[in-house]
Amino acid sequence: MKDYITIATFHNSYQLDLVKSQLQAEDIPFFVRDERILQVDPMESFAYGGAKLQVPPSHLETVRKMLEEAGILSAEHDRIKTLGILQPIDRLAAQMPLIRVFSAETRVFLLLSSLLILLFLVLVFVLI
Repeated sequence: MKDYITIATFHNSYQLDLVKSQLQAEDIPFFVRDERILQVDPMESFAYGGAKLQVPPSHLETVRKMLEEAGILSAEHDRIKTLGILQPIDRLAAQMPLIRVFSAETRVFLLLSSLLILLFLVLVFVLI
């Protein structure tokens, strides 16, 4: 599981179940990270970035094509593309262990708000 790559994020358990059944039918190994959060409290899954579908690198292209045909993957990529100029900030935040579990929008918000708080604290201590 360590070398598995996250290919898609789900906030809808029905959509995830359909994808899982198709992967099982085609004997493609996969792992769903944070799936229990989606099942227990779907609204809480947004805070954690949803359930993450992970596949081994050897099956990455097959699963990518399957998700694109189903119209699942394009929506995820379009959402990340809308970050625009904030993409470098998201890439930086995705490297941080405690922040990378969240969605792209949440990562950017957490990193920028942390930087603003740090800037405020520095200014306060400099002015005192």
